[in-house]
Amino acid sequence: MNFEKAFKSLSDMIDRSADWDIYSKQEMNDYHSLACWYKKAIESFAHDSNSKYAADGDIENFEYRLEDFDLDICESGLYRPWKEGV
Repeated sequence: MNFEKAFKSLSDMIDRSADWDIYSKQEMNDYHSLACWYKKAIESFAHDSNSKYAADGDIENFEYRLEDFDLDICESGLYRPWKEGV
């Protein structure tokens, strides 16, 4: 797993969660929530990428929330190690 890429993705979400010049309060809250779910997914994947917990728990929850995310997030720049090789 590339922790540098993971940190970059997480920091992008955190930056957006604090940018009141561009985003509304609700959008900033949404980015903050997404960052929290991403952190949990990365932690689970780093702990045991083959475990049922990583595959069906936090990663699945993050992907579910990402699908419903209405804000503009560049998915091509979002590092998801569980999707590599798929």
